[in-house]
Amino acid sequence: MNGPRIAICSQKGGVGKTTLALNLGLALSQLGHATTIVELDPQESLAASLLRPNRSMAGLHEVVRGGTTLEDALVHTKVSGLSLLPVGDVDPLEAPDFHTLLSNPEVLGPVLDGLDAEIVLLDCPSGITGATLGALGTSTHALIPVQAEPLSLRSVHLVLEAMARVREHQNPGLSLLGLVLMMFDRDAEASLEVVRSAWRDLDPDVLFETIVPRNPVYLEASLHGVPVGFMAAGIHPEGRRFQMLAGEILDRLAVKEETHAGPVQTLL
Repeated sequence: MNGPRIAICSQKGGVGKTTLALNLGLALSQLGHATTIVELDPQESLAASLLRPNRSMAGLHEVVRGGTTLEDALVHTKVSGLSLLPVGDVDPLEAPDFHTLLSNPEVLGPVLDGLDAEIVLLDCPSGITGATLGALGTSTHALIPVQAEPLSLRSVHLVLEAMARVREHQNPGLSLLGLVLMMFDRDAEASLEVVRSAWRDLDPDVLFETIVPRNPVYLEASLHGVPVGFMAAGIHPEGRRFQMLAGEILDRLAVKEETHAGPVQTLL
């Protein structure tokens, strides 16, 4: 492994994994850390948002099948230091086979070894799929976005259990980087209660201070095919939020480099 590989994963769908991957990748690159985002979801929500590809675009699927080279599949964005490896053209009927293939870290690992990036972010599909397990099997860290609503918070333990199995059987160096509260709605009592519970019950060393709110600008950014930081002259305030999160993550990675990764904690 050349540097940190961060699997962004969640048991629950719609919690903001792709939003987190895209905007965190931009923030890290703007802070001077060359970053590649690897898309593992056959629904290709990241590539559809950022690149608006046609169905013939080659990507990870074609690389692992031997249909193209990593160099040809890698997309270098207009942002210096930010690149994307899209998932490629995965027929819906082939998605189960694709997940099975990626479940083997020895398939995904060599592809990631070939990336010339300081930090790699892996945008995983929802659920504990083969692709997610493969990502955990070849990553240094897992980052879990948690939608600020009760069901999402309750599902965190499923990811932690999957991490524990991967650590035991495949990747003892895997560690939990932390949890990010996403889609917080200050006007919804249920959302407020989830944040209160998280602050009260979770280890402060696990929960990131930066909270990403529910904001229409994220939908607008997706429609325009850009990160949220590009939705205003200079850097949009929500883009600055991700720079704050990137700073927290870089601080934690520095600590992780100096200490041995301990066992996955029981958080809930």
